[in-house]
Amino acid sequence: MILLQRAKSQELWFAPTPSPKECYSLKAFVQCQETQTPWGFVKEPFFTRLIDLESPFEEEFDKNVRYEIKRAQKESLLFSWGEGVPRFVKFFNAFAQSKGLSLLNEAELSYMGEHLRLTEIRANGEPLVMHSYLLDHSIKRVRLLHSASLFRLSQEKDFRALVGRANRLLHFLDMERFKEEGFKIYDFGGVSHSQDPALLGINRFKEGFGGREVEEPTFRGWLFVALLKIFTLKGRLQTWKRAI
Repeated sequence: MILLQRAKSQELWFAPTPSPKECYSLKAFVQCQETQTPWGFVKEPFFTRLIDLESPFEEEFDKNVRYEIKRAQKESLLFSWGEGVPRFVKFFNAFAQSKGLSLLNEAELSYMGEHLRLTEIRANGEPLVMHSYLLDHSIKRVRLLHSASLFRLSQEKDFRALVGRANRLLHFLDMERFKEEGFKIYDFGGVSHSQDPALLGINRFKEGFGGREVEEPTFRGWLFVALLKIFTLKGRLQTWKRAI
């Protein structure tokens, strides 16, 4: 498990069943190993895909993923560890703007401290794809947090295809290196049960690497949920006041 301190709350990742006495705490039990809602808590459903790094995991890759990785390995692509949160955030936000996603700020990653890991693939000295991870050294688990690429920032078909191959290669190289460090589980950071075509496409991308889908919900106590609703309502009220 990992206990992370936010400004006014805490996150306990990969925990077993929350204790009833903690239903009054400002603690989120993220990707909990219990699926039944304990008394005093509210469940936020979450599903993800796990790869067993102790197995010959590459044998589970589908034919297209194996082909794309082998082709990418023949190209002038260079793996490296990330060079800091500010650089990653700048790259991710350019990607997020191209897809209409929420932007990151440095605080959303910096609070993870030693549990954060950044990786990237470069071509001609420029980054093509970047990943961020949450590392749990106690249970030997690594969890993908963000994946960003230059895919949508170019209209050139060949370049977009290169970026797609680079992304698959980076996932594979990340798995290899985490396995070398002794990690046992690679967590793809979520799968969607929505019928949104874009999200279904991401699901298919992750399914191409094999593994298994599991349910790992987040639980928050009643008090925590009530306070979140109050702060959300307050924020909407302030937005409404600024608009009139």
